[in-house]
Amino acid sequence: MQTARPALGSATREELIGKHRRDFDPSLDDTAVQALKHRILAGETVTFETRHRRKDGTTFPVEVRVGHFEEGGHRYLCVARDVSERKCAEEALRRSEAYLAEAQKHSNSGAFAFDEERSLYWSEQLYRIWGFDPLAGIPTRDQLLQRVHPGDRDRTYEALQRTLRQKQDCAIEYRIVLPDGTLKHLRSICRPSYSACGEFLEVVGTTIDVTERKRAQDEHERVRRLEADLAHLNRVSIMGELSASLAHEILHPISAVAINANAALNWLSLTSPDVEEARISIEQIIKDAHRSSEVIARARALVKKAPRRNERFDFNEAIREVTVLTQSEALKNEVSVKMQLADGLLLIEGDRVQLQQVLLNLVINAIQAMATTSDGARDLLITTAPTESSFVLVGVADSGPGVDPQMLEQVFDPYCTTKSEGLGMGLAICRSIIGAHDGRLWANANHPRGAVFQFTLPAEPGGGL
Repeated sequence: MQTARPALGSATREELIGKHRRDFDPSLDDTAVQALKHRILAGETVTFETRHRRKDGTTFPVEVRVGHFEEGGHRYLCVARDVSERKCAEEALRRSEAYLAEAQKHSNSGAFAFDEERSLYWSEQLYRIWGFDPLAGIPTRDQLLQRVHPGDRDRTYEALQRTLRQKQDCAIEYRIVLPDGTLKHLRSICRPSYSACGEFLEVVGTTIDVTERKRAQDEHERVRRLEADLAHLNRVSIMGELSASLAHEILHPISAVAINANAALNWLSLTSPDVEEARISIEQIIKDAHRSSEVIARARALVKKAPRRNERFDFNEAIREVTVLTQSEALKNEVSVKMQLADGLLLIEGDRVQLQQVLLNLVINAIQAMATTSDGARDLLITTAPTESSFVLVGVADSGPGVDPQMLEQVFDPYCTTKSEGLGMGLAICRSIIGAHDGRLWANANHPRGAVFQFTLPAEPGGGL
C-alpha cells in the first residue's frame, strides 16, 4: 500500500519501517480491514474517514480513498488527506446549529424559507410551533392555511402574497388552531433574499409564538380595567361622602340667584326703573349661575367613568378646584384650609381627573383624621413647589393624630385602613395613579403633630405659570 505523506504526520522513512498500520490508524481492526479489502478487490473505489496517529501520540482526522493501482493486479493506491480544518469547520457548524436550535427552543421561535412555488426550509422548532410532524416533510401552503384561524386566514395569505409580489418586508400577527383545538398567537417576520447579482432567491423569516405574551397583555389589560373600576368606585364613594357639602355649594349660589332675580324685578318695577341696579343684580345672577354650574361640572367629572386622558394643565388650578369641592366639608369639621402654591410652576401632563382624585383622597383623609381630635387647631396645608429635577412636589399636611411611624409604608397597602368603615383602597389607588404618571407618593410625620402626604409629578418645561 502506498500512502500519501501528509497523512503520516511528518513521519520519516526510518520511522515507518517495521511499523504496523495500527500504529498509524488505531481505529481500523482486522475485521474492518478485511471488509475494505473485499470491496477494493471487487473493483470498488472506497472512501472513508478515520484517524491517524502522529509519532508524538496525537491523532488527527483523515479522509482515505483506496482503489486499484493497475488492472488485474493486486497493487492498489491509497490516498490519505488531512481533513482537520474541514472537521473543525463541520464541528463549528454543528455547534452553531445546536446553539441556534437551543435559542429557538428557549425563545419559542422557528425559521423558514419559501419562494413563489413552495416552502424550502423549516427549522425543527417551527414544526413544534405549528404542530406538524417533521418526518412528514414540510407542509404545503394549503395545509398551513387550514391551520390559520378563519378570522385571520385571508389577511395572512394576502400579506405573504404581497411579500412575494412586491419583494418587501412583512411583519404580521395571526392566530392558528391546532388539531386538538389549541389556539396560538404567532408573529411572523419575512424578508426577501437576493443573490450577489441582485436576483431574487427566496423569502426567509422567523415565526415567534407570542401566545404567552398575548395572554400577559390581556391579563395586564384586565388588571388595568379593574384598577380603573376601583378608582372610579373610590371617586363615587368620596363624592357620596361629600354629597351634603356639594349640595350646600350648589344651593348657596342658586339661592343667591333667586334673591338677585327678585331684586332685579324690584328695581325694574319702580315708577322710574333703576336699570343700573337691575344690571348689577343680573350680573350677580350670571356669576352665581356659573359658580353652581362649575361645581356640578367638577363633581360630574370626578364621578363620570371615562378612559384615561392625557392633557397639559396647571396643577395649581386643579388644586383650587378640589378645595372648592371640599370647602363645606372643611367648614363643617372646623378645619382651616390654607394653600401655599408656588408661582411659575411648570405644567403637568396627565389625567386631570385621576390626579384630582389623588388630591381629593388626601384632603378628605386629612379632614376626617382631624375631625377626631379635640385638642388644638385643625389646620390643613396644601403646598406645591418645583424640584431641581423638573418635578413638582405636592404636599398635604394636617394637624391630626398622625400615623404610627411603623405604619407609614403599610398605609398604602390594599385593605389597610385606620377608618372604622374604610375599605383600605384609597391610598393604594392613589399610589397606583401617581406611579402610572411616573411619580412617587409617600407619607411622613408632620411636626409638631399630624401627618404629611407628599407626591411628585414630572413637569412639562416651558409652562411658566
